[in-house]
Amino acid sequence: MGSRLCLLALATTALTPATAAWGQPAPATATPGTTAAELNPDTRVSRPPPARGAGAFAPEPPGPCPLETSDVQVTLNSVSFRGATAVSETELRDAYAEYLGKPQPVSVICRIRDRAARIVFDNGVLARVEIPEQRIAGGALVLEVIEAQVVNVRVRGDVGPAQAAIERYAEKLRGMKPFDMAKAQRYLLLASDVPGLRVRAAVRPSTSLERGAVDIDLTVTRQGPTAFANVQNTGSKSVGRWGGLLRGDLAGYTAYGESTSITAFHTLDSNEQWLVQLAESARFGSEGLTARGAFTYGESRPGAALKPLDLKSQSIVGNLEVAYPYIRTRNRNLNVAGGLDIVDQETKAGGLGLLSRDKLRVVYARADGDYRTEVSARPVLLTGGLALRKGLSFLGGSDAGDPTLTRALGKPEAWVLKAQGGGDIAITDRLTGMVRAQAQYSDDVLLPYEQMSLGGLTVGRGYDPAALLGDKGVSAAFEVRYGPMPLHPKIMAAPYAFVDAGYVANNNVAATGLQKDRSLTSVGAGVIFRLFNRANLEVTYAHPLHATNPGGRRPGDRVLIQLTASLL
Repeated sequence: MGSRLCLLALATTALTPATAAWGQPAPATATPGTTAAELNPDTRVSRPPPARGAGAFAPEPPGPCPLETSDVQVTLNSVSFRGATAVSETELRDAYAEYLGKPQPVSVICRIRDRAARIVFDNGVLARVEIPEQRIAGGALVLEVIEAQVVNVRVRGDVGPAQAAIERYAEKLRGMKPFDMAKAQRYLLLASDVPGLRVRAAVRPSTSLERGAVDIDLTVTRQGPTAFANVQNTGSKSVGRWGGLLRGDLAGYTAYGESTSITAFHTLDSNEQWLVQLAESARFGSEGLTARGAFTYGESRPGAALKPLDLKSQSIVGNLEVAYPYIRTRNRNLNVAGGLDIVDQETKAGGLGLLSRDKLRVVYARADGDYRTEVSARPVLLTGGLALRKGLSFLGGSDAGDPTLTRALGKPEAWVLKAQGGGDIAITDRLTGMVRAQAQYSDDVLLPYEQMSLGGLTVGRGYDPAALLGDKGVSAAFEVRYGPMPLHPKIMAAPYAFVDAGYVANNNVAATGLQKDRSLTSVGAGVIFRLFNRANLEVTYAHPLHATNPGGRRPGDRVLIQLTASLL
């Protein structure tokens, strides 16, 4: 499944022009602003979900059974477990209940031992179950549970100040008794989450004479800076079809497990649109608490039919966020986060001056996670998230009724609820089905940055970015992918077919004069080529089914090309 998932497309696209973004005529007194999706470089690069990984630990294989060849019969009336502190006798009863009160081959003792060991393991405890020397008097069997305990945790490797971040997680493992696999796995995964470092863990028997003693070796190596470039033709005609994006990441050079990324986007066939983003993150403490900050600046100067208006839109977005991994395992993850967005946007026209200005100050809370399981022995990945956003009137934010707002009735202090989810399932060894869905609800008239966007950046391949905007709506993308198939020792191909559909609606249309709701649908097919394990080339044929303007013509079919290559 991992090879299938790693071939998911890397897609980028240009910002949409201001006035074309509505999917309907805009009021003469306002020019629409730029949506959040257009100012977020992450929406320009579709990333594959993480590969499904095995657990950090595996149960010990069943030990030899010296009683296997014995013809002796035994009748067990009770079984007790000495040394079991992490698993109750009630939970262990399933290991032997069916064997009580009737004659059994004496080798049944080994089966009970092995079943008990599995129950202990499935309860998240690394332990060994042994059969001590004994005389089974009155049918009473005693087994011994030797729970693992961590004696030493060694961090091997020299990665400079960043090693302190690993040491904080290693300290949580030292002296762990009994060895709780769920807790140990959490801290090992948090250590592996530190950007710029590669962490490998090995559990070994300890040199200590204590029973059940184990040592954990953490081998840490540094990963170098990363960078990639993307070229694509998914933009709108008014700001340029072709665009290019560069991103560089540098991480793991301080004791806070920091990462720094710089992203720049520019239209290639014009000087009509560009943006740059600087993002930073750092980790604090030993529980995975992460602080993030980002600053984005973007400009758009629509051309084509809008060029005579000499429009210029500027956007500045700042973000501060704190996130905590409430659940962190190989197969289940849940993150909670809270943050603040500061958004300043304005549009000017040559000779007319300021047309619109929006200043948003939005606090939010978010929870998102993923779950990996199997259905009929086929791997399944489920993802989901929920976010609640609230605009503020202070910190320099715009007030409702401000005559320069993009939407005259727009409410900067609006509440917005957003949800997203998805699923990936391996239907066969080569066929994968995928679905991605989003929804948004608000009962207020929103400013463009907060509106739900449909089009090339979100859902609606073949349409321009932000072809439709609404205060609320739902959307979904469905895809079936085959492969990857080897075309050459260093070239893989994965063909796919898709259906994208979305619906948005506006609030208070009696006062705004806008159409109440609009929808779009597109279908198509394409192929993703993985080249020399360094680049993805995606070629997509997209067929839009609906017009975006009332009474207008549907957009023409498009062949979309995206090339993403690793530079380091």
